[in-house]
Amino acid sequence: RAADLMAWVESLVERGVKDMNLDQFGGNYRLKPVASALKHNNYFVSLRVSDVSRETAVSAAAVAMIKNCTLRRLTVRNVDAKYEGFEAFGKVMKGNGKMAVTHLDLSHAEMTDRGAAGLAPGLAAYHTRMSELRLSHMAVTATGAEQLVTAMYANDKHAFETLELLDLSANPLTGMAGSRLVDLLKKRRAASDIPFSLL
Repeated sequence: RAADLMAWVESLVERGVKDMNLDQFGGNYRLKPVASALKHNNYFVSLRVSDVSRETAVSAAAVAMIKNCTLRRLTVRNVDAKYEGFEAFGKVMKGNGKMAVTHLDLSHAEMTDRGAAGLAPGLAAYHTRMSELRLSHMAVTATGAEQLVTAMYANDKHAFETLELLDLSANPLTGMAGSRLVDLLKKRRAASDIPFSLL
């Protein structure tokens, strides 16, 4: 019930909790109204939704980020999301010049190379500053991963300046494209002396 969710959110605020972990909410809820409300959020600094079957969760997170400039950690993990959500998220990342997210975990989804192509413009945006980017188990091949890495370096390497962790593990990064990806990462690291881990 919406009233139960509202009461739970109010209790977080009353206790000074700035991390909205929806995994800890004990009832059923609709994610889209929550995301719409978070567009105007100036209190919560992190949002987590994980381990539930919500195919539109990444799209909903995109709605939350349209104007949001407070959230710094966003986890939408293992929610059965498809590529369309990542295309929407990439557009919002690109369009929201005040986006503050530095820790992004979208792991365990069917992003595929098509979703990677949609997410890439957001990672290439001048204002994007990632410290951690987790995209493991995304059904992304080396071709899609190369698009993501190239996008992050496209705008005067700004997206890479603060990157400490890049997790592309458990994706089929094999073959010639996989070798190109490894070479690309090595060159980027050597050229800019930026520490990151490819897990």
